[in-house]
Amino acid sequence: MQLMQPDLSTLQADFRATVLADTNADGAEPKPPEALLAAVNANGIPPERRLAIHRNHFATTLVDSLGGVFEATRALLGPEFFDAFAKRYVRAHPPSAPGLFEYGGAFPDALANTPGLADHGYVIDVARLEWAMHESFHAPAAPALQPTRLTALPADQIGDAILKAHPTVRLIQATFPVHALWRGALDNAVDGAMLQGEPAHLILSRPNLDVELEPLAPAAYSFVSELFAGQSIGTAASAGATTGEFDLGETLGPALRRLSLPT
Repeated sequence: MQLMQPDLSTLQADFRATVLADTNADGAEPKPPEALLAAVNANGIPPERRLAIHRNHFATTLVDSLGGVFEATRALLGPEFFDAFAKRYVRAHPPSAPGLFEYGGAFPDALANTPGLADHGYVIDVARLEWAMHESFHAPAAPALQPTRLTALPADQIGDAILKAHPTVRLIQATFPVHALWRGALDNAVDGAMLQGEPAHLILSRPNLDVELEPLAPAAYSFVSELFAGQSIGTAASAGATTGEFDLGETLGPALRRLSLPT
């Protein structure tokens, strides 16, 4: 009696499970389902070997992609640890979008939830910064707010104006001096003294081709955070003033190129 061939959806599910399966405890490749092996067009190469090539290509491509995005994080953790962790990550968190540049958003959280890294919070901060930079770089271009659009409003209405962040803008608040650690990791120049620096409040944007990072005072950070959360200029200014020394004119002026008026 001839056995029924599995349908396409079953073969696809088996192929996905095979590609994502962890290696065995002894490091051996997992055994694919017999029906999947039978469906592979071997063409001179054993089916197990063909499927192993796909598994390796899948993992290598995504691990290399993560290493490119999280370059400083990889330097801080060490290439061997990072690559091993990344290989486990890609099997547990396969891509959900077609673009490779979209992959890796959950990586900093995966690091943060890993036992043994609790005493390395600075690495998590750097990973979050690198993902924010990656998002900023790939965000869509859009015109910046022209100051005349804001000054054209009646003076008594400026405080009620609601602005939104430019698509390339990201805010980073970190316990550690993450900008210095990021740069130091890339230059292989991190030392313990860097960990004693002040917490970071950064605004990222891509006004031209490169992502720019700028430190903000805590009050200015509170102000722009409230603005980007949808609060009016007046409400955001109040938040800034309660955080520390704050001057609306000095803060809003440089921020205009990172803002736009809602359409």
